[in-house]
Amino acid sequence: GDTDTGGLLGEVSDNVTISTSTSGSTVTGANATGGLVGFAGGSTAIDTTFATGDVTGEQLVGGLVGLLTGESSVVDSGAGGVVTGAFGVGGLVGQLESVSTIDSSAALGAVMADGTVGGLVGLIQESAITNTFATGQVTATNPDTGTGGLVGFASGADITNSFATGAISVDGAFVGSSASTTYVENHFVSDTIMDAFGSDIGGNTGLATDITGGALSDLQSATAPGVPDPDLFIGWDPTIWDFGDDTQLPGLIIDVSGLIPGGAVFRDGDADGMLDLPPTP
Repeated sequence: GDTDTGGLLGEVSDNVTISTSTSGSTVTGANATGGLVGFAGGSTAIDTTFATGDVTGEQLVGGLVGLLTGESSVVDSGAGGVVTGAFGVGGLVGQLESVSTIDSSAALGAVMADGTVGGLVGLIQESAITNTFATGQVTATNPDTGTGGLVGFASGADITNSFATGAISVDGAFVGSSASTTYVENHFVSDTIMDAFGSDIGGNTGLATDITGGALSDLQSATAPGVPDPDLFIGWDPTIWDFGDDTQLPGLIIDVSGLIPGGAVFRDGDADGMLDLPPTP
């Protein structure tokens, strides 16, 4: 495959907006490979999009976007395919950089790489992640380069109101390696992995490190921010998150009815890596 390979488009830039789009394609490429878009830069806006196919590449590989850069954004979007690559590999975005953002989005698929791999994003630099979750298993053959349930390596980033549940091959249930990054009210499942970070938290000394571990059943039991556990999901916006019943993980309120049958909430309530669909009438 070639560089800049995507299920819908290989490369987009110059203030392009992609909205209400889906891709079920199996995508194979090299560098900057994504289930929907390979390379997105120049203030590209990706809104209400979903990719469900498996994605295989080398570096900068994501279930939705391979490389998101240049003040670009992903919002109200998701990915569900298995993502495989070498370095900079994420369930949603391979690499997020240059004041770009991910908001109200999620990844469900398993992610496998040599290293610098995360359930949502492989590598984030000088960018922000807000209101996201990842439930896929994360596996790395070279975990020393950063392996995390949500993010593999974070530098100069802001990560807020997000959670990760996927089993990982090494410590780093939330972030594998981190430097100069601020965290606000994040959660991870601690049933099998007890540490939020991997062995290297870099230059985070003195910055807010707000990441709370809990059993899967505890995170599922919440029916509102702080209910029933006052330590969970504090400050999470109930107009963005649907907390469901006391057997479900929170889901994102996204208008996906035109893309996913019956969809109004993007949820993986039991953290099995599969999107919950409403019962058939």
